[in-house]
Amino acid sequence: MKKKCLFLLLILGLPQTGVFGQDTLSGRPLVEFDSHWYFRSAINDSIAGTFIFDTGASHLIFDSLYLARSGYTPGEMGTSLFSGVGTAREKGGYVAEPTTIRFDTLSYTFNGAPVLQVRPVLGRRADGIVGWPLLAGRVAMFDYETGQVTVFAPDSPPDLTGYTALPLAYRRYRYHVRAEAEPGNGKRIRGKFLLDLGSSGAISFTSGTARKYKLNRITPSVESYARNAGVGGEGRSTVFRATAVTIGGFRVEELICSHSHNTSGSMATKKYLGLLGNRLLRHFSVIIDFKTRTLYLKPNGEFGKRLDLPHTGMGLTDRTDICEGFIVNLILVERNAERAGVRPGDIITHVEDRPVTEMTRQEIAEILRNKGATVGLTVRRGEEIFEIALPLVDQGI
Repeated sequence: MKKKCLFLLLILGLPQTGVFGQDTLSGRPLVEFDSHWYFRSAINDSIAGTFIFDTGASHLIFDSLYLARSGYTPGEMGTSLFSGVGTAREKGGYVAEPTTIRFDTLSYTFNGAPVLQVRPVLGRRADGIVGWPLLAGRVAMFDYETGQVTVFAPDSPPDLTGYTALPLAYRRYRYHVRAEAEPGNGKRIRGKFLLDLGSSGAISFTSGTARKYKLNRITPSVESYARNAGVGGEGRSTVFRATAVTIGGFRVEELICSHSHNTSGSMATKKYLGLLGNRLLRHFSVIIDFKTRTLYLKPNGEFGKRLDLPHTGMGLTDRTDICEGFIVNLILVERNAERAGVRPGDIITHVEDRPVTEMTRQEIAEILRNKGATVGLTVRRGEEIFEIALPLVDQGI
């Protein structure tokens, strides 16, 4: 039945409590990593799904299309109103009954679950998002080199040899860690950042931090516009290469960072300096002890390796679940994709005359990484279909 009530939830606000399930998991690979951590799972022990693990969330969140197609029919539904990294609150549904998510023998029962448009942000692989309560009281290792997560049984703790321990501050149901950034304008930004394994970026500074430390004066930089920046819709930011970020005594140089232009949503908050995400953490083997609230870091084989902005000048979201292509979700302003005529919302249906529905993600990525080449793209915009020759170039950052 339809429950006549409104659940007002802020992604960076109210807690989602629940009952912790099994207590017998012992060190097994559970997931894969591709900019985000994808957890293959089951809902209520019967419905398969893949959920992105996010320490910046305390809820289980369903993608609306996944839920509609899953075969799961909740007994009670309500509505929810969410704020996230976008500029607006997103209205959605709410599964108003206990819902259990299970990974192998590890499970957690949430009291309910918001239903939002997750795939427009994260693509067809994401059936939703699961927050940190899944690992509450646990110790988990995130191996960015192998793309595996190991959750340790209480009687089999990890070997912490070579790791540096950092305390995590727990506030408003989120975890924060201290770091220092040298953005490149002669200033140093020290303080707490939201530990956000749901972010694919390195450091994403809030708009308040950007104003305080005059990050708009950093050059070179490039403005980006995201049609679906996250829950809450669109967002604008400036991308630049920071001189360095230091965390736990480890100095990682020349990281691609960003600062938000948003005046509302979680990227306009004053509660933390910014988000600390996977593009920084991938330089380490990461262990999080959710019971003692401790982050452990040890440099891995990727430590210090330089990463560049995409040579395409745009960001693509795989929506081959609803159309025959990848949707342009992000544009670097006045860079090669925009200059070639690409616009946010365009659908890329073919790469080099090959339908993207017949290509693997790896094949597409390999072609688009070929700096110096010019790639032929077939673009659908509404009822119009046209060809674009896109030069793959360095973005000057």
